[in-house]
Amino acid sequence: MVVCRLYNEVRVTQPVFLRDGVAFRITFQPWPRPRRDINWRASKRLMPGSLLALSSDNFKRVVFATVANRDPEGLLAKGGPTVDVAVAPEAAAAFDP
Repeated sequence: MVVCRLYNEVRVTQPVFLRDGVAFRITFQPWPRPRRDINWRASKRLMPGSLLALSSDNFKRVVFATVANRDPEGLLAKGGPTVDVAVAPEAAAAFDP
């Protein structure tokens, strides 16, 4: 079973340096509206290794990324949940903050 979830207002906030390379910290809002009822600490959403398809043009172009780190405290941040994502090196230029 494939589960697809949409998140909007995705923003790259900063590069994050990991043992295996560079990742990018992103913030987002669950779609269709910000939801306060998601229990992020217990949720299996956005677990490390989860595949993400990121687009800024209605999916005419897509950059694939994987969740590199999911800090429970970051998921509860006031500005919206945050996770660190890793992209293929050739796609990293698309995320120049």
